[in-house]
Amino acid sequence: AVASAAAPAQSAVASAAAPAAAPPPPPLRIVVVSDTHGFEAALTTDASLLPWMPTEATAASSRAEVAAAGAANSAEAVAAVGLPLPEGDVLLHLGDFAVDGGARHRFEALERFDAWLSLQRFDHKLVLRGNHDPFNVAFPRSNATLITQPTLATIGGWTLSLVPFSRGGRLVVPPGDLIASHVPPKRILDRTYSGDRAGSSALRGAVERWTAPPPRVWLCGHIHEGRGCERVRFGGRGLHASRETLVINAANANSGRANRLVHGPVVLDLGAETASLVADSPDSPTEVAAAAAAAVAAVPAAVSPIRPKPVVPPEATGTGVQDRGGERGTEAAAVGALLLAVDLGFLGG
Repeated sequence: AVASAAAPAQSAVASAAAPAAAPPPPPLRIVVVSDTHGFEAALTTDASLLPWMPTEATAASSRAEVAAAGAANSAEAVAAVGLPLPEGDVLLHLGDFAVDGGARHRFEALERFDAWLSLQRFDHKLVLRGNHDPFNVAFPRSNATLITQPTLATIGGWTLSLVPFSRGGRLVVPPGDLIASHVPPKRILDRTYSGDRAGSSALRGAVERWTAPPPRVWLCGHIHEGRGCERVRFGGRGLHASRETLVINAANANSGRANRLVHGPVVLDLGAETASLVADSPDSPTEVAAAAAAAVAAVPAAVSPIRPKPVVPPEATGTGVQDRGGERGTEAAAVGALLLAVDLGFLGG
């Protein structure tokens, strides 16, 4: 009887000692564009390039915003000023904003890009370097931040792992709630018009070796033909092994060599659209941030406005890539209510 009476007391003590789970940060709205190649103005002047909302819940609001913008702007006003991008907290360009050609042509295109960025209403404007882009370019009008090395940023309580284009074999991807890279992971939304797989094995392998939870979302571009979304398991250890990552290729340009934009921006509500993906996972943004801190250098770089921390590559890394791919759209049916697996600005299906 004594043992029986003591058991509930011990259970109550244990229950009281268990720390309460920290509430997740509020959703962070990220507006994503990629591979604009000097045609960025089309995103805010061509009314056919509608935003693509990867969630059922935000699709209606997206259509309402587009309809309201169309009603409030005459053709003359749109031509003169342009339609704004959907509002959000972060404007994220995944790279290949520059143009090819002579020095004067490239310089003028960069000035136009900076001017276009300055018109967009976001607290944070982040631009990853793509393979067509220069290493050193200033954005004095927009105050956008150019990312030229793997960088970790924390915005609104969410950890963003930013990975620009790199040709080197030694690659580190700092753990985060979201990965944003110019190049897609190997064999995921990376098939070119010629049928080749042009994603990065080093990038995918770096993430598959994480001891931290896999990312909730992975945003990429680079392969224009890979536009779309797919849910992928990148591994992980223990309780994280079954966690799925939503991979989105947000490229805006036409297939092949870019000569126009055929897709609108992607609008992502981080923390809302991924809720069902991580409902059975015990990790939290706090846990992700703790794992990321262990992989990042201690001295922050003086980069405005987010003051990110550059990642120090280890002495050696391998690839260890698993072969998991699939054609664009093959996994869309499985996404169900979570995704609108239809690009609202693309009539080709």
